[in-house]
Amino acid sequence: MNIIHLKCQNCSADLDIDMEHFIAFCPYCGQKLLFDVDQIGNILLEKEKTNHEKERTKQQELKYEHDLKIKNMNRDVLKGINKWYWKSIRYSIYFVLGMLAFLFILLLLDKLFHISG
Repeated sequence: MNIIHLKCQNCSADLDIDMEHFIAFCPYCGQKLLFDVDQIGNILLEKEKTNHEKERTKQQELKYEHDLKIKNMNRDVLKGINKWYWKSIRYSIYFVLGMLAFLFILLLLDKLFHISG
């Protein structure tokens, strides 16, 4: 039995439609509807549109999740580069300060022991 779902005009519940017997019935209020064979094509077309819309929405959600994942990965890479950058700046400053201290010590030794001449 091929069944598709529509809304009941009486109570807005989902209608079960028996495509073999062309009968729609509401499981809540008990309303039964017979429908014209010509309208079946419209019903099936509407169902196909709904399925297509669901699939499109699902694809949009997947794309959003993928884009978010890429964005987070890029952010993590930039954080790593930023850490590396500041670490290299810090070690460069340490190197320059060390060289200045070394030169200052040499200058003091020169003044104390008159090494240069």
